[in-house]
Amino acid sequence: LLAYWLSDGIFCLSEGGDPQRYKLLDMEGNVLLRMKPGLMPLPSLYPTLGNDPFVFQNQETGKRGLMSLAGDMLLRDKYDGFSYFMKGAYAVGRDGKVRLVDVKDNPIGTMEFEDVLPLAGEDKILAEREDNEWIFLDNKGQRVGDKMFYALSDGTGDPVVESDYVNFTALLDSLHITPEGLGPFRLGMTAKACAAQTERKA
Repeated sequence: LLAYWLSDGIFCLSEGGDPQRYKLLDMEGNVLLRMKPGLMPLPSLYPTLGNDPFVFQNQETGKRGLMSLAGDMLLRDKYDGFSYFMKGAYAVGRDGKVRLVDVKDNPIGTMEFEDVLPLAGEDKILAEREDNEWIFLDNKGQRVGDKMFYALSDGTGDPVVESDYVNFTALLDSLHITPEGLGPFRLGMTAKACAAQTERKA
C-alpha cells in the first residue's frame, strides 16, 4: 500500500499497491480521480495555493506537467522541474533554465532564471538570474523594485541574505549615529563625562 497527502483535504493512494497506478481521494474516501498508469501526482509544497490543478510526474521519463482534478491535462509532461508559487504563475524548468508560464503554457515575462524561491504570504517570488544574483518578481513576470540580493539561503544555512542595497540613513538611525556623536556620547566629551553617561544607562 502506497499512500501520501497530495495537499489539504486530498490524499493519493496506489491502486492495489501498484506503484504505477494511483488514485486521488477526499477525506471521506471518495475517489476524485484515477490517474493513467505511469503518472504519479506530486505532493504540493504550498497547499495554501489549493490542490486544483496539481503537478504530476511521468514515472518513465521523469518529466512533469499540470493536471486538473477533473483529469484534464493542462500542461503535458515535458518539464524537468515544475512548481507553483503564485496563483496563475508556474515555475517550470527545462534545459537547465527556469521560466514562468501560465496555465495555458504561455510565457509570463521574457526572462529566464537559474532558480526561483517562494515568499510566504506574498504574491511575489525571488528569482536567481546569474552569479547568485536574486531579484523580486510579481505574477506578471515583472521585476519589482530595484533591490538586488546575493548569497540567498532557503533557510537551511547562513547567511539568509546578503544585499548590495543599503539604506545608509536607516542604518545610521538604527545605530543612533548623528553628526554630534553616537547615542548619548557627544563629540568632545571627556572620559569622565562618558563614564557618567554609562552609569546613567546602567
